[in-house]
Amino acid sequence: MTAFRIASIFKRGITSDRFPGNKLRFGEVRSGFRDQAKRRASERAGVGIDGTAFSVCALTVHTLIDRGFVTCIIVDFEATCCNEGQVARDEMEIIEIGAVALYGDGPSTYGQFQAFVKPVRHAQLTAFCKQLTNISQQKVDSADSFGAVMGRFSTWIDSFDNPIFCSWGDYDKHQLRQDCGYHEIRYPFSEDHINIKKRFADNLSMRKPCGLEQALAKVGLEFEGQPHRGIDDARNMANLSPYLFF
Repeated sequence: MTAFRIASIFKRGITSDRFPGNKLRFGEVRSGFRDQAKRRASERAGVGIDGTAFSVCALTVHTLIDRGFVTCIIVDFEATCCNEGQVARDEMEIIEIGAVALYGDGPSTYGQFQAFVKPVRHAQLTAFCKQLTNISQQKVDSADSFGAVMGRFSTWIDSFDNPIFCSWGDYDKHQLRQDCGYHEIRYPFSEDHINIKKRFADNLSMRKPCGLEQALAKVGLEFEGQPHRGIDDARNMANLSPYLFF
């Protein structure tokens, strides 16, 4: 299991002004409780509350999530696609980024990110892609380039303490790496990634993982919004947080 360091867990103060209306896991939403938050965190992590002790503490990613020490960035990408072989798998490009930031195990959110991206390898969307995603040609034609959108997305990601990439399966991780490599753009996450599709199946003792809509139905929830739209898929994954991060 990959491990990473949590040197900046309390790098920035957690205040109610910064995240209005959000109840954080330990309830310390006022800056005056910062030391108390550190103390409770140290008790859970088994380390001291001084900065040095935190900087040298290494725990597994899953342990950090379970203890509420990371920001889970739930991401869903929509990409150019086809059903008749017009777009090769290694030539697919992201056309929408949808993301939701969760504090620790949720369900409170820090914020959301959504943007369309203009494709360049296959600039014209196939009829199949437009029907599947409900994304029009006009939306991508008027969108910014991958580099410009990734600049904004990376800034948004970096605004959170210890962000970790979460997605429904491994496809989104591979697609992002592919696009970053093609455009020679810095990959915005660490090496860590949480496959929440597998985590959901493991937590509910399922024999095999299922699709997002099936997962929602299994716990009595309905899909909200438009399936196969990046931001709506990400929001619905966030709705499953009680079954993902415990």
